[in-house]
Formats: sequence, C-alpha cells, structure tokens
Amino acid sequence: MSDLNLPLFATVLNIGGFVDQDSNPTVKKAVTGSDMTFFGPNSKEAIDTMTLLVKTNTFEQQETLFAYHIVPGIVYSTSMKDGMKLPTFAGKNLTVSIIGDDIYIDGAKIMASDNLIANGVLHTIDK
Repeated sequence: MSDLNLPLFATVLNIGGFVDQDSNPTVKKAVTGSDMTFFGPNSKEAIDTMTLLVKTNTFEQQETLFAYHIVPGIVYSTSMKDGMKLPTFAGKNLTVSIIGDDIYIDGAKIMASDNLIANGVLHTIDK
C-alpha cells in the first residue's frame, strides 16, 4: 500500500483492528479472495471516525463497516454509472453518484481510482 500513498488508510485499518486476518474472518475473506473492489478511506476524517467507532461500537459493528467498503467483483470507475447500486460484503448497497467529472460512493468522493492491487481494484475515498 505504501506505493499508493495510503498512510491514512493504513492507520484506519490498524485502529479498527483490520490487519490480522487470522482473528477476523471478514479480513481473511478480503485478503485471500479475488476479483474484489475496495473503497478505502484515506483522510484525517476517516481516522477520526474510526477512532470514535472503536470507542463506541462493538467489534461486530466495526466489522460490518469494514465489509461495507468491499464489493465482490471488479468495478472500474469507467464502468460506474449515476444511480448504480453496488452490493457489498455487508449485504447493503453502495450508490454511485456522478456530478460533473467527480464520482461519489454514498456521498464519499473518489479521490484516486482504479488502483490495481493483488486481488482486485482499490478506489480511495475522502471519508
């Protein structure tokens, strides 16, 4: 991840406890699966939110939030359409909005798109 300049995203994952695949089945599924799309928050706001969630939510709630950022299948930004629904590992849908040249996922702006990673594609989002 360091090649993608994602230090804030890495901090969010560490704060949330999402780096140990042996103790977290959702993380294991995300790490060992293939053909997935990840939406990675890479901002100070995301760090602040995760820090608060760790203090106020159960681990299961945090795990659901993590799963909410993963979509099965490869979804490149060029295939996203306004109003498109993307089913997540959490069982909920993300909604794509396109305003001008910007793409939003449930209100979070995609800051960098279509970064190829070992098991899919990563889009960094602002929150």
